[in-house]
Amino acid sequence: MRKSKTMKGSLSDFKAKSKVVKKKLKPPRGEERKKIVLEKFRKLGEDIYYKLEAGEFPYLKIPSRSTKNIIYDPKLRQFVLGERFFVRSAKNIRHLRPLTQLVWVAYTANMLCNMDKTSTLRDIYYMAQADNIDFNDQQESDEVITELETVLGVAREEFNIFPEERSAIFGDLTIEYTVRDYKGIKVNLTMHPDGLVIGPTLTRADFIQCEADKVIVIEKGAMFTRFIEEKVHKKFKAILIHTAGQPPRATRRLIRRLNLELNLPVYVFVDGDPWGMHIAQVILSGSARAGHIPELATPDALWAGVYASVTEDEPILILKNGLIRHEKISKVINPILENKDLLNHTDIKALSCSENGEVRLQKVKAVMRHVYDKPIYEIVTKGGYRVKVTGEHSIEIFNKDAYKFECKPARFLKPGDLVASCFKVPNIASINVINLASLILSEDKDLGEKIFVEGPSANDLMALILKKYPKNVIRREYSEVRRRKVKLSYFFKEGLIPDEGFIRLKYSNVNRLPLKIPVTGEFGRLLGYHVAEGNLNPNYCELTFGLNEREYVEDAVKCIREVFGLTPKLYRRPHKLTIIYGGRLLREIFERVFQIGNSAENKQVPFIMFNVNDYVKKEFIKGCFRGDKMINYHTNTRLTLKTVSRKLASDLIILLRQLGCVAYCWEVGDYQIVGVSETGNILDIVHELCNRSLNAKSRLLSIPAELVYNLRHEMRKAVPYGERTKLHKLLFTNGGRGRVGYERLKMAFQLMKESVINEKLRSLKTLVENGVVLLPIVKVKTIDNTKTIVYDVEVGEPHTFTGGLGALILHNSDIVKYKLPSDPLTKVDLKRLEELKRDPRYKDELWQKEIATFQRIKRKSEQEAFSRYGLTFIVSNYLPQRLKELNRR
Repeated sequence: MRKSKTMKGSLSDFKAKSKVVKKKLKPPRGEERKKIVLEKFRKLGEDIYYKLEAGEFPYLKIPSRSTKNIIYDPKLRQFVLGERFFVRSAKNIRHLRPLTQLVWVAYTANMLCNMDKTSTLRDIYYMAQADNIDFNDQQESDEVITELETVLGVAREEFNIFPEERSAIFGDLTIEYTVRDYKGIKVNLTMHPDGLVIGPTLTRADFIQCEADKVIVIEKGAMFTRFIEEKVHKKFKAILIHTAGQPPRATRRLIRRLNLELNLPVYVFVDGDPWGMHIAQVILSGSARAGHIPELATPDALWAGVYASVTEDEPILILKNGLIRHEKISKVINPILENKDLLNHTDIKALSCSENGEVRLQKVKAVMRHVYDKPIYEIVTKGGYRVKVTGEHSIEIFNKDAYKFECKPARFLKPGDLVASCFKVPNIASINVINLASLILSEDKDLGEKIFVEGPSANDLMALILKKYPKNVIRREYSEVRRRKVKLSYFFKEGLIPDEGFIRLKYSNVNRLPLKIPVTGEFGRLLGYHVAEGNLNPNYCELTFGLNEREYVEDAVKCIREVFGLTPKLYRRPHKLTIIYGGRLLREIFERVFQIGNSAENKQVPFIMFNVNDYVKKEFIKGCFRGDKMINYHTNTRLTLKTVSRKLASDLIILLRQLGCVAYCWEVGDYQIVGVSETGNILDIVHELCNRSLNAKSRLLSIPAELVYNLRHEMRKAVPYGERTKLHKLLFTNGGRGRVGYERLKMAFQLMKESVINEKLRSLKTLVENGVVLLPIVKVKTIDNTKTIVYDVEVGEPHTFTGGLGALILHNSDIVKYKLPSDPLTKVDLKRLEELKRDPRYKDELWQKEIATFQRIKRKSEQEAFSRYGLTFIVSNYLPQRLKELNRR
């Protein structure tokens, strides 16, 4: 059994190895193959003959094809037979008939091979009648032929028995026939405008010259014809194969040959339905019924599922190894694509929202990155929240009729559509003490090569290395130990983390830092000061305050001393006060480990702050707003902050949501203005900075009143008669105009009987309980784009994630994203999906994603549906994009 070589990397890398693969995997062809098959027949006949000659009852050991013996091999990525077999013996009278039938089929097949003639399954059935071989029907005849395959270990096509042909092939491939009367004749597969039928002679032909660099397998005949008319074979240098539904075995065998012998990647394009998925999987891993024939599967084929993208600077909210992070999507995905095992060994979850508004963290199962050269759409909602996506990327929109979320591609969005934003975000207080060594290992391991450790942990490691390794290893890998010094990277090599002592750079003893730093209010305020007023010079850290901010200067100096044990230097300038501290080591940690940002444009909240207790979060907010506050003391006084960093504005919105506040944002020139309301949990900060105690209520934390008013009858039925006046005062006095606050809705739902609440009411209640806010789109901006890299992540059910400024809920799927005409899934379709979900071949993330997508939208669509965008759309738009994505998988 030959195992196909797994394709990794780009198409060019794959092609570069073609000579090796061809030499290593090329199966026997022509006369060589024929000799192998005839030899198998000879051995089978001799075995029976010699048993009869010896006076023994002949028997055959036949591998079992029962479901218990058909096994999916994850290494081979296809079905194979197990080790079970049964014996069919002439000694058993009940075995005589099937044994005789099997021997007759073997005799007939051997004769066909010797005469270089072919036959069909139907022919064999009628030939048996002529020889008085009793078959009840053709099904029984076909079953015996299949048994002969298992006995010989070769496909029936090898001994010249074929089914009816219906598949076709077209492309710039020259073949040479090997059958009698046509041997030596060469044909190019572009010679017939409808494609050549994949019959017995073609499947056995030798490949002479190929100008294609890929194979595209197509389910539907109309699409196959369209691809020929649009010259896909030239535009994409492709060989086109039409399967006419589930491909016959001869077609699957030919696909495998093209993949192995010519080293061509195979792309499978099928309908967007469960049966299309099944057809694709049969090509990839074979069918259970043909598990005894491994040469029919092409495991390296790539399936083009029905599955868009976010620009690289958009942040997404994730939980990585137990810590909350609000990272740019590029920073999350790039390391995974560079190290494909990272996703399997790292627990990464994304904040997700179901169609009913239930929020939870779901595991990231797959990621995608590709180049995009079309306009980018920026969706801006009430409150100033926004996200930049491709036109095909789907946003979760609230359906006012169904009271559920549904997907809508960005280019079809319009002002007034209701977008969802997660106001209730996870709040974890897991970091109380920071071990700088552990943090360096997780965030920037290479920095450990520059840093030296002093103290008890360093002494212990030095003793361990001297005892464990010979001098030549120490000289080569631990050279600093000979000088009684220990690099931090030495701990990482040994799988250890130092927890006692100090760290410093090689030639600096002054600005050394303690390994462990308590997470205190001073720590939070210092990072807040640095985000607002800090600067990272090449050799030190710097804070700048106004001359009238002497109080803040004194507090910052105190924080530096208490947190890092350093003595800062204070300089008075003509118009400012400057604090310099920390040296190059702390500067590197601020930039590369805390990731605080090294310029005003890329400042951000250190991810540590999302994982500390609320007191430290508040102190960070205090330090940050002290530095960059912007207060209007005359009218509409609010706690606000001004920054040129879009990422910082986005981070502050998430951090304030963790504290139960509502932050909104608007643009003024190059600046992002972040305003805060619902400030009950940070009133002391508001009082200090605004010179008054105010707790402005947010108009964002509400829902469009029309959604509530439309359900007034259902709500009244759910409320006891005596409470209906109270309900009316809470919700209906405005007659469905404006918005209704979540506090009022919470009180209203407390009045209702749980057993009477219907599905639509329950959806509203779920939104309120989960803090999911519906915000109208105020504008959709188109940003002209030449070329940019865009990203996408896929999580478990319900396949949504939050992204952009304000944690908006995003989604993706081809049926939805291209708005294809579709039909509802039938009961049979849904049953088939459940079967696929349990099938071991569909355990991969992409398959599971597609199954879940079909189960969620309960729709299916055909390839021909792309014609709604014009006859050439699938070739000029869809196909190029999908091939790029598949080649990056």
